[in-house]
Amino acid sequence: MEKKNNAYDIIKFFEPLCMSYILEKTDRCGLSEPFVSGNKKSCTDAGGSSASLNRLLTVLGKFDPPMLSEIFGLYRMWGHPIVDEIAGCKKVQEVGKRQIDMDHNVLRLIYACLVREFCINYIRLEGRWPLLTFTNPDSNRIAQLYVRRQLNWIERDGKTGLDDWAQVFVLKNFDFDYCLDYTQILDDKAISTYKSHWDQVYDPTLLGYHPEQGTESRPVML
Repeated sequence: MEKKNNAYDIIKFFEPLCMSYILEKTDRCGLSEPFVSGNKKSCTDAGGSSASLNRLLTVLGKFDPPMLSEIFGLYRMWGHPIVDEIAGCKKVQEVGKRQIDMDHNVLRLIYACLVREFCINYIRLEGRWPLLTFTNPDSNRIAQLYVRRQLNWIERDGKTGLDDWAQVFVLKNFDFDYCLDYTQILDDKAISTYKSHWDQVYDPTLLGYHPEQGTESRPVML
């Protein structure tokens, strides 16, 4: 705290370091390594103590992703109270107005990872391949596995690269219901009831009468 706002140059790396370890433990494709190593280097380059960083990384390395996600939030508690509000607003404005040049090759690899994970989870859930189409089915290894309806490639196959997955396109496999009743996942469904019908949430036997049925719609936005 003695360094006040200057300490933020170091503290701000706590959040990406937590994210780095989450990625390090969950990223199947290995694309996160530059992000992980880059954050560690940037932290020391900004003046952070290598010894302190190593102690922090040792602690973070012992946690699983859910615990890291909880610790991730602690950054908000001590990071923001000492930040320079004016400089922060200027930085947000600068970032918001900056034109982002997208790397199409990176986007292609991200798409490939998405399709790969979708297929893996679909096969594990349904026991079969989802409906797919391919740009180059004759030379694509995924297409060959798909035609043979081979399912054990998830654990055994290590030859299929992201270039092959980038040529895979998912067709319609199921209908998605956009009119779900979100009240089913609410702990307290009373928030979707108007004040005039609050008695609907109580047990009629305790009230001594049956409350009038409300006219409001039950589904609410979360």
